[in-house]
Amino acid sequence: MWLRNNPYFKLLPAICVLFFLFFGGILFGFLQSIGLFSFWEDHHFTFRHYLEIFRNYDVLLSFSLSLKISILSTFISSALGLFIIYLLYGLVVKNKTKFALVMQRIIQFPMLLPYLVVAFLISISLTQSGWISRLLYQFGFIKDMIQFPIIVHDQAGMGIVLAYVWKTTPFIVFMLFPVLLQVKKEWYEVGKVFGADNKKFFWNIVLPMLYKPLTIATFIVFAYTFIAFEIPYMLGVTYPRTLSVLAYEIYSKGELVERPLAL
Repeated sequence: MWLRNNPYFKLLPAICVLFFLFFGGILFGFLQSIGLFSFWEDHHFTFRHYLEIFRNYDVLLSFSLSLKISILSTFISSALGLFIIYLLYGLVVKNKTKFALVMQRIIQFPMLLPYLVVAFLISISLTQSGWISRLLYQFGFIKDMIQFPIIVHDQAGMGIVLAYVWKTTPFIVFMLFPVLLQVKKEWYEVGKVFGADNKKFFWNIVLPMLYKPLTIATFIVFAYTFIAFEIPYMLGVTYPRTLSVLAYEIYSKGELVERPLAL
């Protein structure tokens, strides 16, 4: 019994530390949010802070902004990911699997960049004083760099969406490309016998195979973009703020009395 479970007992100290730090922090934050373990008022159970959130206009506005950014980022990255998969599918059909694998690695390169680096690159390239506006000004496409549209630090969050699309589209491709490799060459031959060209074969055979991994990938992208912090913090505006930035500012810059509201 000991020999069989020996590896798990060796991992037990690390698991206990991670469990205590992660779930312990969540539990402690939840207890503070319901009025327990308070350092500035009497301890009593209450849902007052949760009710206050749903009556707070700033919180509701931040929630709608985060939801809009998440839905838009997920939709665009999923559409681009499917389009790239279709292009790679054309290479696989033409027996250029090795070239398709190389293209897949190139497309996935943005996944190696941290989100902070992506936010910095978006900021220095798409602002009104960034690289693109300067190039357009130098080549005479615009008379003044102020004419360049406001993409970064805008109230609609388009700069945030572009950063998320840049990072999550390669992830979609990463999740879907292994499905193409599962499609056997014999299936193409059978499809040709029944009069299916490459487009019909992709639409009727390959696309249904992509539904499950695409659903998983889009759920991951939506969940992450909805709660992520660093991109909205660097590329967003002071008002309205995304839900994660609003919670952070209430927790770090507000008074101690507002800590339960942030939690």
